[in-house]
Amino acid sequence: MRIPVLNADGCPLSPCRPARARLLLKHHQARVVSRLPFVIQLTTLKRHPTMNPMLLGGDDGKTVGFAVVEQLPQVNRVVCQVTLPTRGERISDQLKARKAIRAAQRTRRNHRRHRVGEMKIFFRRPSSYPPSIRADVDAKLNVIARLQKWYPITAIAFEIVRMDIQALLYAPSAAPKKKGRMSQVDLAVAPAVQHRLAILARDGFQCLYCGTPVTSDTAHIHHFVQRKHGGSARYDIQGTLCSRCHTSVTTQALALCFDTEAYPNIRAAGR
Repeated sequence: MRIPVLNADGCPLSPCRPARARLLLKHHQARVVSRLPFVIQLTTLKRHPTMNPMLLGGDDGKTVGFAVVEQLPQVNRVVCQVTLPTRGERISDQLKARKAIRAAQRTRRNHRRHRVGEMKIFFRRPSSYPPSIRADVDAKLNVIARLQKWYPITAIAFEIVRMDIQALLYAPSAAPKKKGRMSQVDLAVAPAVQHRLAILARDGFQCLYCGTPVTSDTAHIHHFVQRKHGGSARYDIQGTLCSRCHTSVTTQALALCFDTEAYPNIRAAGR
């Protein structure tokens, strides 16, 4: 544990031990400028201070981790650790909920006035980002700026992770592979057919509940997570059911438990 120390002019110095900080405060050579975190500032200006280089490392993700490392001649020492939970996903969900509420209000208002609602098309500026991503970036920059204010950071390094989302979500046999050039007919039906065949190939062309063999014509693709509950067209939240089981699920005669925690969340990776 090290206590951040500021010079009399506000420039950060090398952190000190808690015992050293107590002696400086006891002899009125420093004063407290922040209690959470605990930061002290010298009362007299120290000229030409000698400081070790410090590196600020960051691990990005759904929860961002920061670490200030003091680079000593023999070993590197961690002097500060910060964990930052991001709010981007919650902001995105709140924006989607607000959009749905406003659309429902417009529909009711148009129904009362006996007129057909007009479709509204919005164009996003090329240089702007969604509010959820902008909030995450601003939060990280605020943490970096605050750490730079307290520690003499000379370099910043972020861990760059490259992941194959296709391999993370789908089995190797589930992703359809086509060799050669595709004809005009294949290009017209490729998105829907490939999506359906990939789900059937992953499930082995059988019903996930009763195990009945199905074909491409008799199979039913069921969305285990509906769009109104945050679902999408991802392969990992869709499954193969036979016609009898799909009818039972639709009429609520059969309830299938779907464990969303068993499937990876790619929202943080995409962000």
